Amino acid sequence: MNNGKYKILILLIIVLLLANMVTLYFLMSDKRRKIGGRNEVFTEYLKKDIGFADTQMKDYDSLLTKHRKAMKLDFSKTDSLRRFALKTLAENQFTDSAILRSVENNAVFFKDMQIQMLQHLRAIRNICTAEQQKIFDTSFYKVIFKSKKNKK
Repeated sequence: MNNGKYKILILLIIVLLLANMVTLYFLMSDKRRKIGGRNEVFTEYLKKDIGFADTQMKDYDSLLTKHRKAMKLDFSKTDSLRRFALKTLAENQFTDSAILRSVENNAVFFKDMQIQMLQHLRAIRNICTAEQQKIFDTSFYKVIFKSKKNKK
């Protein structure tokens, strides 16, 4: 009974990690950026709603370029990480301990990517004046999902 619950938890963790990978892919994919994805919506939000000045927009562009490079490097690692994890699972005959090691390795990797994305948002917030930060704090999360609605 206890072993069954353990396997269900492991399966749930794997499903959640896969969902995170898919979400990260769609958030950061170049294809979405080219068709007017979140970055264009977010840039417009910073200009119009937050009231970024030209100097603030230059700072934002610099942050975005740096962030994209870092995330692109991380995304290039995901394929090799996934291949290694699956190969290791097969070599260890999908034992519970092999599954747990794989999940833990993936969790650390995606935790680091999530931290990078949230630190990027904090860096954007730090460009804001005190008054702009108040607006940013109450609306940035709405804008992140806005482009999804506009696509439908």
